[in-house]
Amino acid sequence: MTQAGLEFDNVAVSVTDLDRSLEWYERVLGFQVFYRTFSTAVGAELVVIQRGGARIELLLKDGARRNPEADVVPGPHLLTTGVKAIVFRTDDLEGITEYLESCDVTFDWKVRTLSADGLRSTMIRDPDGVLINVLSYPTAT
Repeated sequence: MTQAGLEFDNVAVSVTDLDRSLEWYERVLGFQVFYRTFSTAVGAELVVIQRGGARIELLLKDGARRNPEADVVPGPHLLTTGVKAIVFRTDDLEGITEYLESCDVTFDWKVRTLSADGLRSTMIRDPDGVLINVLSYPTAT
């Protein structure tokens, strides 16, 4: 047996308000609903949203509350294991950052250099505090 038939599908994110999160991911990042159901296995409403080949699974379980670590500062948050951010990439970080400013999102930083070789990013948060990182890789010389 091999992993030949295995494909990445999505990243799952638990939310506190499904309608608010759906509106935000559609308006800010251009995602659209791909699949919607109720998962009896976990007792949660489940919506898979898609943009191009990228998918995010939004889950709402009754009684869900905001993660108390959602306001953690990027950097120290790496001292605990687990998924830390949903990451996108762009060749136009300044343009995307300007667009995100027009969307009235919460920023952790704008157009920050992350490494000596020129990796840069803009970091925002979704309505529940999930980090969304937009990377711009250095161009090869």
